[in-house]
Amino acid sequence: MPDHEACRQSDAKPIHHSCDVALLGRIYRDARIGAETTDTLLTRTSSPALAASMIRQMYRYRAFAHTAQQKLHERGVTAKRISPLMRANIHFGTIAHTLLDESSSHIAELMINGSTMGIIDMTKAVQTIPGSQEVRQLGRDLLELEQNNIEQMKRYLY
Repeated sequence: MPDHEACRQSDAKPIHHSCDVALLGRIYRDARIGAETTDTLLTRTSSPALAASMIRQMYRYRAFAHTAQQKLHERGVTAKRISPLMRANIHFGTIAHTLLDESSSHIAELMINGSTMGIIDMTKAVQTIPGSQEVRQLGRDLLELEQNNIEQMKRYLY
């Protein structure tokens, strides 16, 4: 069931509450995936400059995940953790994609691809889940982070 279909009026909670929960859940998930993927790719790079840029991005993703988690907690909801299967997919997928090419350019390309997927997912979420202005802005801020990450990684392409 798509997240926005969960945005229904219930007797206990107003509709904006369930929409905020759905959108915050997507923000949390996307930010955690970004942080996990970046952390895994960090182990594959030998460039100090690229590693420093990736560390900054990872901490920004973690900050978004933390903010979304806190806002979910304020609404009486626990953020859903990334499943062990998803974590394994991230880890082994990253290893597979860097097995033959650990160059800075290739790692930057993988980071760009990941941010592009994040942009697509978050754009759909912000456009289809009618959450509160505060939560929708958090989603737009995550989109801006993804766009900035792409611009930063372009410097390492060759």
